[in-house]
Amino acid sequence: MKKTLSVIAMLMIGSCAFAESVWVKVKSAKILDRDSSRGKKVSLVDYGTELEVIEKSEEFLKVKIADNGNQKPSSWEGWISKKDASIRKLVSSSSANAKEI
Repeated sequence: MKKTLSVIAMLMIGSCAFAESVWVKVKSAKILDRDSSRGKKVSLVDYGTELEVIEKSEEFLKVKIADNGNQKPSSWEGWISKKDASIRKLVSSSSANAKEI
């Protein structure tokens, strides 16, 4: 019994260590202060931005900017419509190579 509880506890702790991410799949998505289309706009995020999921509702995800080390830290949290988010990492369709940039 103790071994079973230990294994369950380790699995629960391990699953918390890996945050779920989503990426913005529209040109610009509104981040709202509540999980409603009538919520007040907190911020706008651009296509391809990685967001960390904190909570889920039926139609919205509570998110914050994922810590990628390259951007300034951001303290906002807010709600994004599930329609504007993708669980797959998005790739830019630009055909320019590094030398051209």
